[in-house]
Amino acid sequence: MSEDYQSIGFQVRIQQQINIEELANRIGKILGCIFTPGYSERFDSDSAYLSNCLGLSLELLSPDISDNSSSGKFALFGFVNKEVSINWPLNHQYTSISLYILRLLQNLDNENWYIPTKDEILSEAGIDE
Repeated sequence: MSEDYQSIGFQVRIQQQINIEELANRIGKILGCIFTPGYSERFDSDSAYLSNCLGLSLELLSPDISDNSSSGKFALFGFVNKEVSINWPLNHQYTSISLYILRLLQNLDNENWYIPTKDEILSEAGIDE
């Protein structure tokens, strides 16, 4: 049954001294959506800019927001909307489109976009290996 259900998602980062609202506007123009201020559903209700595109919930936030730093680091996430996947089996197939989103943003926005390493993701989550 799991082969009948497939979700996609992505996560990319950029390190840039910029206002998050300006970054949200830039990304929105590229992806054809509008970001609005809100709170992350996936990350401890942190402040985020939210949007929807192609059945994905998009969240733009600063992973360093919890330690009050001003590193200028931003993360962009895309997840299948809850309304779409709520009845899917837990072991459905997942495909990352991070590389596609990375190349899109590097070509149309800024070459400094990157895909985070596993260690970076764990560090942002407060988990040290």
